[in-house]
This record gives sequence, structure tokens and C-alpha cells, in this order.
Amino acid sequence: MISNMMSLIKTDVVVWAHCTNPLISPSTYDLAVETFINHQSEYDSLLSVVEFKEHLWNDLGKPLNYNPYSPKHTPARDLPPYYMQDGGIFIQLYAQMASNKYFFGKKPYLFKISRDEFLDINEYRDYLLAKAILEQ
Repeated sequence: MISNMMSLIKTDVVVWAHCTNPLISPSTYDLAVETFINHQSEYDSLLSVVEFKEHLWNDLGKPLNYNPYSPKHTPARDLPPYYMQDGGIFIQLYAQMASNKYFFGKKPYLFKISRDEFLDINEYRDYLLAKAILEQ
């Protein structure tokens, strides 16, 4: 898919914006492009993420990021942040994307979007939620 798309375009920088993330604002896209351009010496790409602070467990029933048996409960807001790739924005140089044939490089800048702009439509329920938010 990426290889085919790259054969159809010619540009210096590729901004891959999925239509399945309809809540991301034009100003956020502008800021993402500006951020990528300003940080090219440190990062080879940019991908949008949303901060995720929740009590996490693995499939073996073990807590991943807190001790539930501690004398003092750790509120979610005090947990270390994890970042979930939201699938909304991917940016990298054309030559690199044509070469690696992937959405981002080996050293991506994690561009945090607000929870208000996060909604990746993966199933019908997500679509209904996005539609309700946009109609409000």
C-alpha cells in the first residue's frame, strides 16, 4: 500500500493523514508539520499519539505499571505516561518513506494530540461515536 502510494506522488515531505481520525483539527496538522520540520535533526519522522494513563495488566493477570497491593493506592493521574499510537498523523521525508515503505522511521517524534481530538474509527461503534461528536 505505502509503496504504491509513493509511486503516485512526488514531494519532499509526506504527511499521511488517515480519514479514520476525523476529530483532528487543521491547526493540529499544521502544528505537526511545523514540529516535524523543526525537529528533523533529532528525529527521522513524526507520529501522533495520545497519552494513556491507566492501570494496566498483562494477559497473565499481572499489573504492568503499578502495585495494586501497595498500602497506598496510586491514582491513574499519578502513573507514568504511556503513549498510544492513534493512527492519525504520520510524517517523514519522501525519500525515507519510499525506502522503508512504512508509516514512520526508526526514531519517530511522538507528537501528542489532545484527548478531545483522539478517535480512531476501527469499528462501527467508533463511527457512531465520531458521528455523534461531529453532529453536536
